[in-house]
Amino acid sequence: MKSFISFQSQRSFTTITSVLIISAIIFLLIIGMFRTSVGEIERSTAKEKGTTALSLANLCAEIVLKRLKEDPNYRQSIEEKIEIAEIEGSCYILSVEDGDGGIVIKTKGEIGQFIKKITLKATIINDKIEIIKWVEND
Repeated sequence: MKSFISFQSQRSFTTITSVLIISAIIFLLIIGMFRTSVGEIERSTAKEKGTTALSLANLCAEIVLKRLKEDPNYRQSIEEKIEIAEIEGSCYILSVEDGDGGIVIKTKGEIGQFIKKITLKATIINDKIEIIKWVEND
């Protein structure tokens, strides 16, 4: 009888140990999947905010082009901040100056810590604005 109880105890111990090991492995797999998911969410959010910052920089460029259409002599060397309340971001007109063969426009968009800058080069001929270059800066 004693050997039967001893055998049952060993069997119970082995079963409990196996369940604990399998549970630990499942727990580690769940933690790994959770961390991967959080990383994907962070990367997705960063990409979305970067895209929004670029859109804000483009918005300010469009504002400058509208001002140039209204007044072809419009120039600005002092940074101007334009708040965009709906998306909690801002765009900045950094400068609008005469450059090599045209007007050089520099703007930036900012949402939180994400900042994107663009530079445009345009000419005005017979009240028509021609964009020569429109690039994102690093």
